Amino acid sequence: MTSAVAQIGTNGAGASGDSPELRAPCTDAASSLEVRVNDRVLRVSAADPEALYEELREQVASAWNFARETVKLIAQGRVLRTGDALLAAVQKQQPLRVIGTASFALERVQLARPDPLVRPADFDGPGRRPARPFDGELYPRAPVGSCSRWGFSELRVLGNFADAHQAHSLLEQLARDPGVNYVMQKWHWRVGALCEMAPDGRVGVDPVCVLGLNQGRGAAIYLRLRTDDLAGFRRYDAIREVLAHELAHNEHAEHDSRFYKLMREILSEMNRRDWRRLKGFRLGSGNAGAR
Repeated sequence: MTSAVAQIGTNGAGASGDSPELRAPCTDAASSLEVRVNDRVLRVSAADPEALYEELREQVASAWNFARETVKLIAQGRVLRTGDALLAAVQKQQPLRVIGTASFALERVQLARPDPLVRPADFDGPGRRPARPFDGELYPRAPVGSCSRWGFSELRVLGNFADAHQAHSLLEQLARDPGVNYVMQKWHWRVGALCEMAPDGRVGVDPVCVLGLNQGRGAAIYLRLRTDDLAGFRRYDAIREVLAHELAHNEHAEHDSRFYKLMREILSEMNRRDWRRLKGFRLGSGNAGAR
């Protein structure tokens, strides 16, 4: 998960409650920012815009336990990659958004082993790699669980992969998972769309590599399904764990104690209803009635 957890907005009328607030006075000698998010205040100052940009990313990573290399600052849908871009957005009073991956989640991914049961997609030729869909459009499929009040309204996959049907099958497996269905019913969640996320970046290697994203507290949830080499799909259990992380964001935006408590409860409920984890018995052992 690894996901968006905080928003930084410009200071002005209407900023109250748990709405984040950004104050950014700038001078010729130095640049400074004062970021307020709930009860946290981050004060950043530096002699030049680039140092200010890096210091803000460093403090955001420390405040929310993000992996430093995954922190991204976004304004108007564009990633701010320089200090000048950051100050320009602030001067224009553009709301800023912070996206990052939790350090523990990144460590888990780095230590995870590939699933030998996942069948890789075919390449066009020996040593060739499929084209990466940087700007691939999402196309909708039939709604899932439309007969139920809770669940996912539709599934969306990236349309410019030859094996898009396999990605759709994987999302459908998640949507029909007994553990996932139980969680959706228990907490009365209806997610607008369960979507495949573009596999941008290599997990544990590139500075930016997001595994999941909850948009609008359940309006849409994006999951990274594909492996780094785009030759197959990530382990089902790993994807479902990211889904549990993103579902917890339906209730709690920040990675605080309440968020992690809910995420652990969601994972526990999912695993309890996973038939692969149930203990079996041998016929004639006298335990046929055991559950």
